[in-house]
Parts: sequence; C-alpha cells; structure tokens
Amino acid sequence: MNKPRESDADRFKAIMRAEWTDALVVSGWRTWHTPFAACMRAATEAVMHASRLAPGMRVLDLASGTGEPALSIAR
Repeated sequence: MNKPRESDADRFKAIMRAEWTDALVVSGWRTWHTPFAACMRAATEAVMHASRLAPGMRVLDLASGTGEPALSIAR
C-alpha cells in the first residue's frame, strides 16, 4: 500500500504551526503585544469607529498580522 503524499498546503500548515507555537516566538509576542497595541491604538480606534461595530455583530479577521485590531474588536 502506498502512503498518501503530503500536499504542499499540508507541509506549509505544519511549518507555520511549528513556527507560531515555538516557545521563543510565543514569548516574543507576549512581550511585545501590549506595547505594539498601545502604539497602534489610534489606528485601531479609527477602524472600530469607521466600521460602526455593535455588540452581537460578527467580524471576520483576515490576516490582521499581530491580531490588532481583531483582539480589540473582540473585547
């Protein structure tokens, strides 16, 4: 029996998962998230205001990078 061949997408997902769950990477994001969010606060508030968000609305985060403004919107 032949073993199913791993797709390029599966390999890419495995690499990304390993990179983003690495202890040093996680530690770095925990260290820098708060200062970065503070630096980006004005832009985050502008996005939130312009989008007229209200409780109960659903928001799709498409590649917001560091998680801002998605993390602030979720709060």
